[in-house]
Amino acid sequence: MKCLICDDDYAISQQVLPVVEQFFLTSGIEGDVEVYNDSEICLDAISQTVYDLYILDIVMPGINGIELAKVIREHNKNGIIIFMTSSDSYHTEAFSLEALQYISKPIDSASLKRALERAIIWFNGISKPASYISVITKSGVYDISYSKIEYIESHKHRLIFHMKSGELLESVTTYMTMNELVSKLKDSCFLSPYKGYLINVNYVDHVEKKCFIMTCGARIPIPSRSFHEVYEEYMKKMQHPF
Repeated sequence: MKCLICDDDYAISQQVLPVVEQFFLTSGIEGDVEVYNDSEICLDAISQTVYDLYILDIVMPGINGIELAKVIREHNKNGIIIFMTSSDSYHTEAFSLEALQYISKPIDSASLKRALERAIIWFNGISKPASYISVITKSGVYDISYSKIEYIESHKHRLIFHMKSGELLESVTTYMTMNELVSKLKDSCFLSPYKGYLINVNYVDHVEKKCFIMTCGARIPIPSRSFHEVYEEYMKKMQHPF
């Protein structure tokens, strides 16, 4: 597995390198790791060589990590990209470039190892399960299992994920619209009974004439004119696995 690390901070690159090498060793992976502390030199490398894994700092002088990733995507659609940064300003761009992970600095070895574990899954040809969705928030990009979501609502151009745990997860405004999310999840355990809502049918406690009552107690409206259509769709989905 060919891996490239690029960070203009030498100390950080030397912190990341042994973690990657040790991970490859303990995982039984034959790995070849190259380290660059100059993004312009790194640009030459990624233009000439295809790597399996790219671990990139985002904020660097000259060419930043986002710009490097754009060049990577021109040459390598399947390369795995992990971003490292101390800035919260690049989540949307990182997501649009199909980055696998967005790790905040200072780098935590445990977080990096978890990202590497995911990278190996992708490298071995096992894509992210269909029962997960990636959500961009102000604090990072999260992969959320359907089984942890009770329902989703749209509010002021943001999507609010109501989790089974009671936690609320709020997307950034540029993440995706409710209509896009409804389309994305149309073949899953989620149902849209009313504009601005998506419910996980596995967390419906019972159905009343005008609403779904969720296990958390939330009442999700059902328009009278479309009750029978919505209920029929609910019955089809209610045995859908998470």
